[in-house]
Amino acid sequence: MSRSPVIALLVAYGPETRSFLQSGLAERLATRSRALLTTPRPDSPALKIWGGPILAMPEQPEGAAMRKLRAGAARVRGNYAEWGPLARGAERFAGSLVGGSDAWAGFYRRHHVDAVVTASYSSARTLPALQSANNLGLKTIVLLNSFKDVYTQPYAGAPPSALSVFGDREAERFRYANPEYAGDLRVGGSLHLAAVLSRRGEIGREELCRRLRLDVRRPIVTYCAAAPGSSQDEVDWVRRIAHEAPMWPGRPQLLVRGNPMDETHRFDGVEAPVWRPAWEWRRGRDWCCPAPHDAPLWSAALEQSALCITSPSTVTTEFVAAGKPVLNLCGPEAWRRLWFADAYADVREQGWANSIFDMAELRSATGRALDGQLEPPRPDFMRADAVGNASAMIESALHLPPANEDPVLAVA
Repeated sequence: MSRSPVIALLVAYGPETRSFLQSGLAERLATRSRALLTTPRPDSPALKIWGGPILAMPEQPEGAAMRKLRAGAARVRGNYAEWGPLARGAERFAGSLVGGSDAWAGFYRRHHVDAVVTASYSSARTLPALQSANNLGLKTIVLLNSFKDVYTQPYAGAPPSALSVFGDREAERFRYANPEYAGDLRVGGSLHLAAVLSRRGEIGREELCRRLRLDVRRPIVTYCAAAPGSSQDEVDWVRRIAHEAPMWPGRPQLLVRGNPMDETHRFDGVEAPVWRPAWEWRRGRDWCCPAPHDAPLWSAALEQSALCITSPSTVTTEFVAAGKPVLNLCGPEAWRRLWFADAYADVREQGWANSIFDMAELRSATGRALDGQLEPPRPDFMRADAVGNASAMIESALHLPPANEDPVLAVA
């Protein structure tokens, strides 16, 4: 390739801002290529840290016939395993003929794109982009943003040229659902975790406590709220924890971190500081995006918390990566289902978190955690150089020689 390759980075839903920009990946890619950011929210303030082009994402879906064929193929794969190979082959063949969208194809041609990088292979915004790129012969690289993706949507209807997953279990699950996959499949770690943990130490304990109205002398127990509506019992749990926590050994104090998508004030009146994280949430646009200044504050909260209490959720992995014990509340039925879900098998089976079904268990487990008896394991993928691994995968897909010098690893 005589010119610098052009890479389209798709920031489709907002969390990719942390994975692609705040991790430093986009900055690193810009040293070897021309990186174009494309997103449905080019006016988002969170994207202003990027000094390169920010382009409006084409949002034209695939045609109705292709969507119906994909839905039918999914039903066949789910209900008639013996017909799985035929369904997968038919979907891939149809995708090569009538899949993708004219808007995406025109975008790639207009900007001379050579490769597409996304955080998902199955979402409504990324699947047409990947299929269009495949049909044009472009390289497609997927750096999964959530460990749950392979469990909830294991089949890749538009197989990418390269795919990075968090850990070995996801790689096995993907291979099982896509036995014909011939692309580059790697275990690369989490860009999201890398972005947060790289900001460790920027805000100290005193500053964190000042900002969030905490007592610097007492242990911090952070409660991370679930999505609103996930359980009607959540507010009752939080009220009881906030009331009882000062009476537990060590006199811990509760910090309630609201869910970024919560537009209510349901925790008002709780006997604890309520922290509303700096995320931009636009329900109508399905856009939930962390502001750049949220990362160092969140990193400080991870570092200074003695313990996390939350429903079974992805935030568990962030505390585990920071070496902190996690108690997952499983009392409400909806949360019990999450705890026992296939996507949560790593957390459940490898002891990353402890399941809690009632307040008596919570009191006991909190005491053990504050005494240092519940230190969680830290899997290798949580310590992986996710930015370096992602960069190496993209360089390999584009046949670029290794960089001669260390690029910038973080966006200020």
